[in-house]
Amino acid sequence: MAALQNWNKTNSYSLFERIEHHDQDDYHHSTLIDSIKRNLYKILNERPDGCQSARQLGVIDLNDATMSTNELNSLICSSIQKCIEDYEPRISSAFVQARQGDDPLTLLFHVTAYIDDSRISFDVKLDHQQKYQLF
Repeated sequence: MAALQNWNKTNSYSLFERIEHHDQDDYHHSTLIDSIKRNLYKILNERPDGCQSARQLGVIDLNDATMSTNELNSLICSSIQKCIEDYEPRISSAFVQARQGDDPLTLLFHVTAYIDDSRISFDVKLDHQQKYQLF
C-alpha cells in the first residue's frame, strides 16, 4: 500500500474515460506524453546516489562553481539526456540543447525525443527551488 501514498488523481483519467476514448489516437498520444512527463519529472528531480537501486539516477549536482557556464550547460544537457534514455523506456532516443531564456540566471533546456516513430519535444526549466519543471 505504500506505493499508493503518492498517487495523484488530478492528472489521470478514469477507467471509463479510457475505455470510451480507447480508439482515439490523439487521446492515447496525449495521455502517453503526460505519463512520460510525470515520470521524467520524478527522474530528473532525483539526486545522484539518492536511490540505492539506481545510483546514477538524477541530474548532476550544480554546486561545482569551478566550471564555466558553457561547460555547465553542456554537462547538464548530457546528464539530462542520459537520464531520459536510461530510465524512460518508452523513449528510444533524446537530444537536449541548452536555451537562453528571458532571465539569464535561469537554466532552460529543449528536449527532442522519439517514441516509436513519433517525435515529441518539450522544455525543461530549473526553477528557483532547484526542481526541474517540464513544459
